Amino acid sequence: MGWIDVYFNAGDEITEAAMCAQRLGLVDKVWGEMGHAGYLGADQKISSTDCGATAGEPNLSGHSDMGTPAKFVAWAPFVVQRIRAHLTN
Repeated sequence: MGWIDVYFNAGDEITEAAMCAQRLGLVDKVWGEMGHAGYLGADQKISSTDCGATAGEPNLSGHSDMGTPAKFVAWAPFVVQRIRAHLTN
């Protein structure tokens, strides 16, 4: 894959619980807090969008908030635009 978009929000607390469980050896390290904090690495192919503070979009808070019907419909044009931009570059 030539690109990855990470959509995160500070209210996604389940990812923090996953990080604690990983530190205790209860789950695999593949579960991190990217949904809470965004991508923190240096790979230029990966971008992060803070869904709790994106101008023109409803604020999201929680792991599955983007999946609620009204917010899914509201965010869809933004996400589609990002995908199209990646595919045409």
